[in-house]
Amino acid sequence: MIQCITKERKQEGYDPMCNGIYYKALSVITALLTISFSLSAEPPHPSGINIRTYHDHKKLERDVLSPNTNFQQLRSEWTSDFEKLLCRNRIDFATVSYFKGHWDQIREIIEGTVLPPDYLEVLISDVCNANCVYCRGGKRHHMISNHFISQTSADQLAEDILRSPVRRMRLSGYVGDPFAAQAYSSSITLGQKLSKTVSFGVVTNGIGFDQKAQETFINAEYVNFSLDAMSEEEHFRLKGRKGFEIVLKHIRDFCSLKSRLQSNVSVRVSFIMRHDILDRAEDIIRELKQAGVNIIIFKTAMKYDDQSRLTPGTWEKIEEELEKLKQRYSDEPDFKVVISDSLNNASEILTNSSIRPSYPRCYFAEHHLTLFADGFFRACCDSFWNNYQIKFGHMDKVLIARDWQEIQRQLKKLNPAKHCSICPRFPNSYNILMNYLSSMNSEYPGYLDWFAHEGLNILSSQCNRIDTPSPMQKNSA
Repeated sequence: MIQCITKERKQEGYDPMCNGIYYKALSVITALLTISFSLSAEPPHPSGINIRTYHDHKKLERDVLSPNTNFQQLRSEWTSDFEKLLCRNRIDFATVSYFKGHWDQIREIIEGTVLPPDYLEVLISDVCNANCVYCRGGKRHHMISNHFISQTSADQLAEDILRSPVRRMRLSGYVGDPFAAQAYSSSITLGQKLSKTVSFGVVTNGIGFDQKAQETFINAEYVNFSLDAMSEEEHFRLKGRKGFEIVLKHIRDFCSLKSRLQSNVSVRVSFIMRHDILDRAEDIIRELKQAGVNIIIFKTAMKYDDQSRLTPGTWEKIEEELEKLKQRYSDEPDFKVVISDSLNNASEILTNSSIRPSYPRCYFAEHHLTLFADGFFRACCDSFWNNYQIKFGHMDKVLIARDWQEIQRQLKKLNPAKHCSICPRFPNSYNILMNYLSSMNSEYPGYLDWFAHEGLNILSSQCNRIDTPSPMQKNSA
């Protein structure tokens, strides 16, 4: 009956869907569907661009970088957000240099490519030939041990490294020196076996860096002498022994050898910021420059009591005078003066504040392995400060060449925000940027294209005053 009426009415131009009941029901359904779709749809970006609709990556890249598209507002927002990040966090020039020099590799990591670790830091000795009052924030006596990598183990490590993806390496010590008596032969062994295939960096107090060590590491990427003091008396007060003149002689001899052999090694000398540093700063800079040193670094030591005399007024005066010295040599092609910390950064370091990581992933540890003097791989050189002290195997059983993927899997379990109470300057800066870029890349597929063209320049311009050479950056001095 209904079907007949409907058929007849349709022939008369009557549509039952326009009847009141049907119309109201249809209106309700339509409204509900509209609300549902509006809730599930991605809200439009303020710039009016739905960046996720792009399927052509090249077109996206062109549009993001073009000044004549609606992406202008988006680019402006990215610039503003990134500059705010740099203002909130202390990003040093070491990180800037590393990002600029290794951007292709960094981009691959952010985009999810599994890359093997190509950098290894070997803390070869806990034994030292000095007793610095500021070593590890004045807590060296809590950490001291007799651990050092033996010459036999150094031989095995060298063979492992030659078969592994590691191509950059730093030789240093956690609470010891690579050229203290017990570890001396092991350091020489690593240098002799690896210096021709691995880019080497060395950090030493210089006391044991004698002629044989100088000849072994003359083709290193850099050698950093932590002289720290500016006189024999100050050296004794800071390091618990005399040695200032010995280290100066080793520096001069090394620079002379460098000149004679026409080596490209970067010779660096660092000093601890003190309230009276200006008394001899100009003289020591001139003396070291004449000797052939490439970089002089003024740095801050963590928890060093004597630096409590560095009031804001004193610090500003020191920074102002050192900045003048820095500018005086700014046009020198093979020499520069570096101020590693601003007043704000130094305050953070001295009080141990604002250096607790807040990011969820430690990209640094995943691609920059650390081997301790006891033979165990750990997350980083400051892992003893933190709660995440897991050992990733002993060098006698774990081979980098064979097991690097398993080491990386273990390191990915590390959550710095939960496990770490402190992070060194360079790794912290590196991780801040890596976690930020990863987050932005997840939200905006075209972000890394913009960052490569504009973000790196912003990074350089914002950090041009704080310029510490990275332990991993290529020799640019």
